[in-house]
Amino acid sequence: MGVLVFAVEDGLNPKKVASTKGGEYHSPCPGCGGKDRFIIWDKLNRYWCRQCDRRGDEIQYFRDFHGLSYMEACQKSSTAPRDKSSKRNPFLKEKTYAFQFQPKVAKTPPVEWKRHAEAFTRYCHEQVKDNHLALDLFLRRGLSEESVERFHLGWNPTSLWINRSHWGLESDGRKLWIPKGLVIPTYDRSAAELSKLKIRRSDWQTGDKLPKYVEISGSMQTPSVYGDPKSRPIVVVESEIDAILLQQFAGDLCCSMALGGASKRPDADGHRLLVHAPAIVFSLDVDQTGAIAFRWWREVYPRIMLRFPPVGKSPGDAYVMGVDLREWIGIALSEEL
Repeated sequence: MGVLVFAVEDGLNPKKVASTKGGEYHSPCPGCGGKDRFIIWDKLNRYWCRQCDRRGDEIQYFRDFHGLSYMEACQKSSTAPRDKSSKRNPFLKEKTYAFQFQPKVAKTPPVEWKRHAEAFTRYCHEQVKDNHLALDLFLRRGLSEESVERFHLGWNPTSLWINRSHWGLESDGRKLWIPKGLVIPTYDRSAAELSKLKIRRSDWQTGDKLPKYVEISGSMQTPSVYGDPKSRPIVVVESEIDAILLQQFAGDLCCSMALGGASKRPDADGHRLLVHAPAIVFSLDVDQTGAIAFRWWREVYPRIMLRFPPVGKSPGDAYVMGVDLREWIGIALSEEL
Protein backbone atom coordinates (compact mmCIF):
# COMPACT_ATOMS: atom_id res chain seq x y z
CA MET A 1 0.00 0.00 0.00
CA GLY A 2 1.04 3.61 -0.26
CA VAL A 3 -0.03 7.17 -1.04
CA LEU A 4 -0.64 6.37 -4.72
CA VAL A 5 -2.95 3.46 -3.89
CA PHE A 6 -4.93 5.51 -1.38
CA ALA A 7 -5.23 8.40 -3.85
CA VAL A 8 -6.70 6.00 -6.42
CA GLU A 9 -9.12 4.63 -3.80
CA ASP A 10 -10.21 8.20 -3.05
CA GLY A 11 -11.08 8.71 -6.71
CA LEU A 12 -8.33 11.24 -7.49
CA ASN A 13 -7.37 9.41 -10.70
CA PRO A 14 -3.64 10.34 -10.55
CA LYS A 15 -1.88 10.46 -13.93
CA LYS A 16 1.76 9.53 -14.42
CA VAL A 17 3.67 12.47 -15.89
CA ALA A 18 7.30 11.43 -15.37
CA SER A 19 9.51 8.48 -14.41
CA THR A 20 11.68 10.46 -11.99
CA LYS A 21 12.01 9.13 -8.44
CA GLY A 22 10.29 5.90 -9.41
CA GLY A 23 7.28 7.64 -10.95
CA GLU A 24 5.70 11.08 -10.54
CA TYR A 25 1.89 11.39 -10.62
CA HIS A 26 -0.35 14.46 -10.72
CA SER A 27 -3.98 14.76 -9.64
CA PRO A 28 -6.42 17.18 -8.01
CA CYS A 29 -5.66 17.85 -4.36
CA PRO A 30 -8.15 16.10 -2.04
CA GLY A 31 -7.91 19.16 0.20
CA CYS A 32 -8.02 22.24 -2.03
CA GLY A 33 -9.08 20.79 -5.40
CA GLY A 34 -7.52 22.10 -8.58
CA LYS A 35 -6.62 20.04 -11.63
CA ASP A 36 -3.07 18.72 -11.31
CA ARG A 37 -1.54 20.50 -8.33
CA PHE A 38 -1.27 17.37 -6.16
CA ILE A 39 2.04 15.54 -6.75
CA ILE A 40 2.75 11.95 -5.69
CA TRP A 41 6.19 10.34 -5.89
CA ASP A 42 5.33 6.65 -5.86
CA LYS A 43 8.70 5.12 -4.98
CA LEU A 44 9.27 7.66 -2.22
CA ASN A 45 5.70 7.19 -0.98
CA ARG A 46 5.38 10.96 -0.56
CA TYR A 47 2.92 13.62 -1.67
CA TRP A 48 2.91 17.42 -1.93
CA CYS A 49 0.29 19.95 -3.00
CA ARG A 50 1.88 22.96 -4.64
CA GLN A 51 -1.16 25.08 -3.75
CA CYS A 52 -1.99 24.37 -0.10
CA ASP A 53 1.52 23.00 0.67
CA ARG A 54 0.27 19.89 2.47
CA ARG A 55 2.90 17.18 2.27
CA GLY A 56 3.97 13.90 3.84
CA ASP A 57 3.68 10.13 3.74
CA GLU A 58 0.65 7.80 3.83
CA ILE A 59 0.07 8.42 7.55
CA GLN A 60 0.03 12.18 7.05
CA TYR A 61 -2.25 11.64 4.04
CA PHE A 62 -4.96 10.18 6.29
CA ARG A 63 -4.42 12.89 8.90
CA ASP A 64 -4.63 15.68 6.32
CA PHE A 65 -7.51 14.43 4.20
CA HIS A 66 -9.46 11.94 6.33
CA GLY A 67 -9.24 13.78 9.64
CA LEU A 68 -7.76 10.79 11.47
CA SER A 69 -5.57 10.86 14.55
CA TYR A 70 -2.01 9.57 14.36
CA MET A 71 -2.94 6.18 15.80
CA GLU A 72 -6.02 5.91 13.57
CA ALA A 73 -3.91 6.79 10.50
CA CYS A 74 -1.37 4.11 11.42
CA GLN A 75 -4.15 1.54 11.71
CA LYS A 76 -5.75 2.65 8.42
CA SER A 77 -2.46 2.38 6.55
CA SER A 78 -1.41 -0.84 8.31
CA THR A 79 1.70 0.91 9.62
CA ALA A 80 3.25 0.23 13.01
CA PRO A 81 3.27 3.36 15.21
CA ARG A 82 6.73 4.87 15.57
CA ASP A 83 8.49 4.14 18.83
CA LYS A 84 9.18 7.57 20.30
CA SER A 85 12.18 6.20 22.20
CA SER A 86 13.89 5.02 19.02
CA LYS A 87 16.07 7.18 16.88
CA ARG A 88 14.51 8.55 13.76
CA ASN A 89 15.77 7.27 10.42
CA PRO A 90 18.39 9.86 9.40
CA PHE A 91 17.47 9.47 5.75
CA LEU A 92 13.92 10.66 6.51
CA LYS A 93 14.98 13.57 8.61
CA GLU A 94 14.68 16.95 6.90
CA LYS A 95 17.66 19.22 7.26
CA THR A 96 17.35 22.41 9.27
CA TYR A 97 18.84 25.02 7.00
CA ALA A 98 18.13 28.20 8.93
CA PHE A 99 21.24 27.96 11.10
CA GLN A 100 23.49 26.61 8.38
CA PHE A 101 22.99 29.19 5.65
CA GLN A 102 25.88 31.60 5.35
CA PRO A 103 25.25 33.77 2.28
CA LYS A 104 28.33 34.57 0.24
CA VAL A 105 29.40 38.05 -0.74
CA ALA A 106 29.22 38.05 -4.53
CA LYS A 107 32.42 39.02 -6.32
CA THR A 108 32.15 42.09 -8.54
CA PRO A 109 33.22 41.51 -12.17
CA PRO A 110 36.56 43.00 -13.28
CA VAL A 111 36.53 46.58 -14.57
CA GLU A 112 37.56 45.36 -18.04
CA TRP A 113 34.71 42.86 -18.05
CA LYS A 114 32.21 45.60 -17.20
CA ARG A 115 33.54 47.84 -19.98
CA HIS A 116 33.25 45.18 -22.67
CA ALA A 117 29.94 43.87 -21.34
CA GLU A 118 28.45 47.37 -21.41
CA ALA A 119 29.57 47.91 -25.00
CA PHE A 120 28.26 44.48 -26.01
CA THR A 121 24.90 45.13 -24.33
CA ARG A 122 24.49 48.49 -26.09
CA TYR A 123 25.32 46.88 -29.43
CA CYS A 124 22.82 44.05 -28.89
CA HIS A 125 20.13 46.47 -27.75
CA GLU A 126 20.48 48.36 -31.03
CA GLN A 127 20.31 45.07 -32.90
CA VAL A 128 16.97 44.10 -31.38
CA LYS A 129 15.52 47.52 -32.13
CA ASP A 130 16.50 47.18 -35.79
CA ASN A 131 15.53 43.51 -36.16
CA HIS A 132 11.78 42.85 -36.17
CA LEU A 133 12.27 39.07 -36.01
CA ALA A 134 14.47 39.40 -32.91
CA LEU A 135 12.05 41.84 -31.29
CA ASP A 136 9.21 39.41 -31.96
CA LEU A 137 11.00 36.76 -29.87
CA PHE A 138 10.56 39.03 -26.85
CA LEU A 139 7.03 40.09 -27.78
CA ARG A 140 5.88 36.47 -28.07
CA ARG A 141 6.92 35.97 -24.45
CA GLY A 142 4.64 38.80 -23.42
CA LEU A 143 7.24 41.55 -23.08
CA SER A 144 6.34 44.95 -24.47
CA GLU A 145 8.62 47.17 -26.52
CA GLU A 146 8.71 49.50 -23.51
CA SER A 147 10.09 46.68 -21.34
CA VAL A 148 12.68 45.79 -23.98
CA GLU A 149 13.81 49.42 -23.83
CA ARG A 150 13.58 49.81 -20.06
CA PHE A 151 15.56 46.68 -19.22
CA HIS A 152 18.07 47.06 -22.09
CA LEU A 153 17.22 43.67 -23.61
CA GLY A 154 19.02 42.78 -26.83
CA TRP A 155 19.82 40.38 -29.62
CA ASN A 156 23.23 38.85 -30.33
CA PRO A 157 23.17 37.93 -34.05
CA THR A 158 26.17 35.59 -34.02
CA SER A 159 28.04 33.34 -31.59
CA LEU A 160 31.39 34.68 -30.38
CA TRP A 161 34.50 33.03 -28.93
CA ILE A 162 36.79 35.63 -27.33
CA ASN A 163 40.08 35.45 -25.46
CA ARG A 164 39.18 35.61 -21.79
CA SER A 165 42.00 38.03 -21.06
CA HIS A 166 40.38 40.61 -23.35
CA TRP A 167 37.52 40.83 -20.85
CA GLY A 168 39.82 40.91 -17.82
CA LEU A 169 39.35 37.23 -16.95
CA GLU A 170 42.02 34.70 -16.04
CA SER A 171 42.96 32.42 -18.91
CA ASP A 172 42.09 28.76 -18.42
CA GLY A 173 42.81 27.54 -21.93
CA ARG A 174 39.23 28.08 -23.08
CA LYS A 175 37.59 30.87 -25.01
CA LEU A 176 34.88 33.09 -23.56
CA TRP A 177 31.70 31.80 -25.23
CA ILE A 178 28.96 34.32 -26.04
CA PRO A 179 26.23 32.43 -27.93
CA LYS A 180 23.76 33.78 -30.44
CA GLY A 181 20.42 34.64 -28.88
CA LEU A 182 18.40 36.93 -26.64
CA VAL A 183 20.56 39.08 -24.37
CA ILE A 184 19.37 39.74 -20.80
CA PRO A 185 21.60 42.05 -18.72
CA THR A 186 21.47 42.56 -14.95
CA TYR A 187 22.56 45.77 -13.29
CA ASP A 188 24.08 46.05 -9.83
CA ARG A 189 21.50 47.41 -7.39
CA SER A 190 23.82 49.85 -5.63
CA ALA A 191 26.27 51.02 -8.30
CA ALA A 192 23.82 50.85 -11.25
CA GLU A 193 26.53 49.09 -13.26
CA LEU A 194 26.23 46.01 -15.42
CA SER A 195 26.97 43.01 -13.23
CA LYS A 196 25.67 39.98 -15.12
CA LEU A 197 24.95 38.90 -18.68
CA LYS A 198 22.71 36.01 -19.64
CA ILE A 199 21.78 34.80 -23.12
CA ARG A 200 18.83 32.66 -24.12
CA ARG A 201 20.30 30.59 -26.96
CA SER A 202 18.42 30.78 -30.24
CA ASP A 203 19.71 27.37 -31.38
CA TRP A 204 18.77 25.46 -28.23
CA GLN A 205 16.67 22.33 -28.74
CA THR A 206 15.27 19.65 -26.45
CA GLY A 207 18.00 17.13 -25.67
CA ASP A 208 20.79 19.69 -26.07
CA LYS A 209 23.53 18.94 -23.53
CA LEU A 210 24.42 22.62 -23.28
CA PRO A 211 22.12 24.94 -21.29
CA LYS A 212 19.27 26.94 -22.81
CA TYR A 213 20.29 30.00 -20.79
CA VAL A 214 24.02 30.74 -20.73
CA GLU A 215 25.43 33.01 -18.05
CA ILE A 216 28.50 34.69 -19.48
CA SER A 217 31.67 33.84 -17.57
CA GLY A 218 32.71 36.62 -15.20
CA SER A 219 29.14 37.57 -14.31
CA MET A 220 28.40 38.43 -10.69
CA GLN A 221 26.91 35.45 -8.83
CA THR A 222 23.84 37.20 -7.53
CA PRO A 223 20.10 37.05 -8.21
CA SER A 224 18.68 39.56 -10.67
CA VAL A 225 16.46 42.02 -8.79
CA TYR A 226 13.95 44.23 -10.58
CA GLY A 227 11.94 47.00 -8.96
CA ASP A 228 12.23 48.56 -5.51
CA PRO A 229 12.94 45.81 -2.92
CA LYS A 230 13.08 48.21 0.02
CA SER A 231 9.37 48.95 0.18
CA ARG A 232 7.60 46.23 -1.78
CA PRO A 233 7.06 42.47 -1.37
CA ILE A 234 9.54 40.27 -3.27
CA VAL A 235 8.33 37.62 -5.70
CA VAL A 236 11.03 34.95 -6.18
CA VAL A 237 10.98 33.34 -9.64
CA GLU A 238 13.36 31.23 -11.67
CA SER A 239 13.96 33.15 -14.91
CA GLU A 240 14.80 36.77 -15.63
CA ILE A 241 12.08 36.93 -18.29
CA ASP A 242 9.46 35.97 -15.68
CA ALA A 243 10.81 38.60 -13.30
CA ILE A 244 10.67 41.31 -15.97
CA LEU A 245 7.14 40.28 -16.93
CA LEU A 246 6.02 40.76 -13.34
CA GLN A 247 7.57 44.21 -13.29
CA GLN A 248 5.85 45.07 -16.56
CA PHE A 249 2.40 44.17 -15.26
CA ALA A 250 2.70 44.62 -11.50
CA GLY A 251 5.81 46.67 -10.81
CA ASP A 252 3.85 48.96 -8.49
CA LEU A 253 2.78 45.96 -6.39
CA CYS A 254 6.00 43.99 -6.05
CA CYS A 255 9.70 43.65 -6.63
CA SER A 256 10.84 40.51 -8.45
CA MET A 257 13.95 38.41 -7.87
CA ALA A 258 15.15 35.96 -10.54
CA LEU A 259 17.43 33.23 -9.23
CA GLY A 260 18.48 31.96 -12.66
CA GLY A 261 18.01 28.35 -11.51
CA ALA A 262 16.03 26.46 -8.87
CA SER A 263 19.14 25.33 -6.99
CA LYS A 264 20.68 28.80 -6.73
CA ARG A 265 20.72 30.70 -3.45
CA PRO A 266 20.75 34.44 -2.71
CA ASP A 267 24.03 36.20 -2.07
CA ALA A 268 24.60 38.29 1.06
CA ASP A 269 22.98 41.38 -0.47
CA GLY A 270 19.97 39.44 -1.72
CA HIS A 271 19.63 37.73 1.67
CA ARG A 272 19.42 41.10 3.41
CA LEU A 273 16.68 42.22 1.01
CA LEU A 274 14.68 39.06 1.67
CA VAL A 275 15.03 39.23 5.44
CA HIS A 276 13.68 42.80 5.50
CA ALA A 277 11.03 42.40 2.79
CA PRO A 278 7.42 43.03 3.92
CA ALA A 279 6.48 39.72 2.27
CA ILE A 280 8.08 37.00 0.10
CA VAL A 281 6.22 35.03 -2.55
CA PHE A 282 7.88 31.86 -3.88
CA SER A 283 6.94 30.99 -7.48
CA LEU A 284 9.70 28.92 -9.05
CA ASP A 285 8.87 26.60 -11.95
CA VAL A 286 6.29 23.96 -11.12
CA ASP A 287 8.38 20.79 -11.08
CA GLN A 288 10.10 18.49 -8.62
CA THR A 289 13.22 20.65 -8.52
CA GLY A 290 11.12 23.62 -7.49
CA ALA A 291 9.37 21.54 -4.84
CA ILE A 292 12.66 20.46 -3.31
CA ALA A 293 14.01 24.02 -3.42
CA PHE A 294 10.99 25.31 -1.50
CA ARG A 295 11.94 23.22 1.55
CA TRP A 296 15.17 25.17 1.84
CA TRP A 297 13.49 28.54 1.32
CA ARG A 298 10.81 27.81 3.88
CA GLU A 299 13.45 26.93 6.50
CA VAL A 300 15.54 30.04 5.88
CA TYR A 301 12.63 32.46 5.34
CA PRO A 302 9.71 31.17 7.46
CA ARG A 303 7.38 33.99 6.31
CA ILE A 304 7.66 32.92 2.66
CA MET A 305 4.39 32.18 0.88
CA LEU A 306 4.12 29.50 -1.81
CA ARG A 307 2.05 30.69 -4.77
CA PHE A 308 2.16 29.07 -8.21
CA PRO A 309 0.22 30.50 -11.15
CA PRO A 310 -3.08 28.68 -11.82
CA VAL A 311 -1.85 27.15 -15.09
CA GLY A 312 1.48 26.51 -16.76
CA LYS A 313 4.91 25.84 -15.35
CA SER A 314 5.91 29.45 -14.69
CA PRO A 315 4.47 33.00 -14.68
CA GLY A 316 5.64 33.36 -18.29
CA ASP A 317 3.80 30.20 -19.34
CA ALA A 318 0.72 31.35 -17.45
CA TYR A 319 0.70 34.69 -19.27
CA VAL A 320 0.88 32.98 -22.67
CA MET A 321 -2.05 30.79 -21.56
CA GLY A 322 -4.16 33.86 -20.76
CA VAL A 323 -3.56 34.48 -17.04
CA ASP A 324 -3.70 38.08 -15.83
CA LEU A 325 -0.39 38.24 -13.95
CA ARG A 326 -1.29 41.47 -12.18
CA GLU A 327 -4.53 40.00 -10.86
CA TRP A 328 -2.78 36.76 -9.85
CA ILE A 329 0.01 38.43 -7.88
CA GLY A 330 -2.41 41.00 -6.44
CA ILE A 331 -4.58 38.23 -4.98
CA ALA A 332 -1.52 36.43 -3.59
CA LEU A 333 -0.26 39.56 -1.86
CA SER A 334 -3.69 40.48 -0.48
CA GLU A 335 -3.77 37.11 1.29
CA GLU A 336 -0.44 37.80 2.95
CA LEU A 337 -0.47 41.52 3.76
